[in-house]
Amino acid sequence: MNISRVFIGLVVIFAMLAFASYKYGESKEINFDEKMILNDAKNAYEKDIMFRKWISMHGGVYVPITPKTQPNKYLTKVKNRDVNTTNGMHLTLMNPAYALRQFMEEFKGSYGDKGKITSLKLINPDNAPDKFEQEALIKFKNNSNMQEYYKKVIMDDGKVSFRYVKPLIIEKSCLKCHAEQGYKVGESKGAISIIIPMERYDDFLYRSLSYLKIIHLFTLFFGILFLYLTYIYLKQSQLKEDKLSRQINEVYSIFNSGNIVLFRWNNDEHWSIDYVSDNVYGLLGYTKDEFMNNKVAYASLIDKRDIEQVTQEVADASENGIVNFAHKPYRVKTKGGDTLWVNDSSQILRDKDGNIEYFVGYIQNATQLKQYELDIQNEKERFRLAIDGSNDGLWDWNPQTNDVWYSPRWKSMLGYKDSELKNRHDEWISRIHPDDYENTFERIQAHIDGKTEVYESEHRIKHKDGHWVWVLDRGKVRTDDHGIAQRFVGFHTDITQKKNQEEILQLKIKEALEENTRQLQTLQQQSKMASMGEMIGAIAHQWRQPLNELGLSIQNLKYDYKAGVVDKDFIDNFIEYNKKTIMFMSNTIDDFRSFFRVDKEKKKFNVMETTQAVVSMQSAQLSSLNITTNITGDSFDHIGYQSEYQQVVLNIVNNAKDALVDNNIENPTISIAISICSNLDKNNQCCKVVISDNAGGIPEDVINRIFEPYYTTKEQGKGTGMGLYMSKMIIEENMGGKLMVENIHGGASFTINFKEKI
Repeated sequence: MNISRVFIGLVVIFAMLAFASYKYGESKEINFDEKMILNDAKNAYEKDIMFRKWISMHGGVYVPITPKTQPNKYLTKVKNRDVNTTNGMHLTLMNPAYALRQFMEEFKGSYGDKGKITSLKLINPDNAPDKFEQEALIKFKNNSNMQEYYKKVIMDDGKVSFRYVKPLIIEKSCLKCHAEQGYKVGESKGAISIIIPMERYDDFLYRSLSYLKIIHLFTLFFGILFLYLTYIYLKQSQLKEDKLSRQINEVYSIFNSGNIVLFRWNNDEHWSIDYVSDNVYGLLGYTKDEFMNNKVAYASLIDKRDIEQVTQEVADASENGIVNFAHKPYRVKTKGGDTLWVNDSSQILRDKDGNIEYFVGYIQNATQLKQYELDIQNEKERFRLAIDGSNDGLWDWNPQTNDVWYSPRWKSMLGYKDSELKNRHDEWISRIHPDDYENTFERIQAHIDGKTEVYESEHRIKHKDGHWVWVLDRGKVRTDDHGIAQRFVGFHTDITQKKNQEEILQLKIKEALEENTRQLQTLQQQSKMASMGEMIGAIAHQWRQPLNELGLSIQNLKYDYKAGVVDKDFIDNFIEYNKKTIMFMSNTIDDFRSFFRVDKEKKKFNVMETTQAVVSMQSAQLSSLNITTNITGDSFDHIGYQSEYQQVVLNIVNNAKDALVDNNIENPTISIAISICSNLDKNNQCCKVVISDNAGGIPEDVINRIFEPYYTTKEQGKGTGMGLYMSKMIIEENMGGKLMVENIHGGASFTINFKEKI
């Protein structure tokens, strides 16, 4: 999967969704703005209507005559238009239209809205409709069901205003002034026109859309940021997977030599090969490329007599959720046509959904061991055939009466003459080895119960001289019509020699394993002894300064005595000072002894303190080379071999020291960081020690080989090539950890991973 393309695609989709969301929000804001304008226009209309109804309810109102409020010349026919109060004040009648018009002119709305009364039948020419109002009045006249008329228009000053017109309905109180025009109650006599400037609403809409735009821009920014961070995380995960794949390949490389062939089979019908170690040619005659290029499938190599068994074992392990399983030995065909018996140990690898992806395992030539087994089986068969023609070791037993008969050969097998051993059932029972007694009688009972066709048992019987004779005891029972055992006949075969051969074979296998262990221990000790020169040099550096101080102190004692400064205080100080020097040298020896101590069993030790002790033994030597050492991190305990861990740290630090000196590095530094991994729960935390330097790193063409035995990058005579090999064996085989190396900026970094901390 191309993560970069997926990231770009998601960004484009997210941007399109953000744009669509903005356009949707924009339309909602515009719609809300229009509804708000219409609502304000309706409120203005209702305000004017209420005011007019209040005037009409009182038949008009009388107000003082002023220059601005003159008697309405259009109401001359209205009785009592002008009146005088008792105190002589002159009042004039303002009808609803006159009062509303003056009210609209004097008091504009909150948003600068203007109101006007207009009609197609005018009393006052000043109320004549403009073009928009006339258009509305005509629509009201032609459509009595039309309740309102509105839209945005451009005014004479070039600005946009919202125009709203709604008809006025004749009420009874209106007829006082409009009866002469022929109006009737319930008819539309005109309309109220509302003009609302759009400037303030446009500003509000602009701010709303600006906020909406900012919100979407922020959303777009943080969304893309989130996608970018996710992209970085996935990219890093992919890099980690690639690194893990490289590490797995390093592990695979270990199997490229030797007689164990590593396989990774695909989960398909023919078990095609996804990976095979290079040494497959030596075992099967096929090259690695022939397997990897699918020129030969593994299933085709399995002998037809064994393919069903192997297939069933894989199916059983898969269905039962078994991870690791071992096949029974089976036969394979080599490219040259030979048949080999192999031992196969496999592991099932599943994906996160539990589906099988691969089978990983190894095969080993087991032909020789299988031949031993076949030889034993053939020998057993030869004995069986020989006994079939004789009464050798024959016995005849009546389970109902316990009467028994033993042949002379049966008795002679145990060292007895025929006359020395009575024909009694307990003569046999009393001589069965206690460890074989229960199993033998279980097999006898199983045959009597009809669970087996033939009784057969291998057990020990005590010989006359006291040693144990291994016998193959076989027999068959005869029952009556009711299934009750009436007679049980069988014979013994002496298989002591076969058992001895098996024991010899097991002993040889044990000795081979022990020899391998001894060789590994020898290699480990050789590696440790190879480090002794480094340690002796370190101790020499550690002791040089305190020895000089002791020598000078002793030399100066004579002169101090002559100078008369030797007194009790002088002697006490002299002793205390030199005691500390000697104690320092003694501690150095203790550390040295601890390093070369052979641990017999795993013990708990503190990783931080042990690391500091190793570096402390080298501190003088490192200081003389101007090499700075830094040890930081967590302190934790681990169960393992402390001296072996010290050897690993010493090997890595010495290699770093040599590289720094050989490369003439300025400000040479060795850093050791000890930490507890934070990606696991506290009950199963892993721990690691990282030792790094600034010596320029390990060449890429050799970094994958530095853990091989006898491989060294140093000049001849300066290295055995066993240090890092043994270090890896110690950490991974003896301490259950992992030792890895990588180049970092400016140098090399060795990481020791422990499986878990205490």
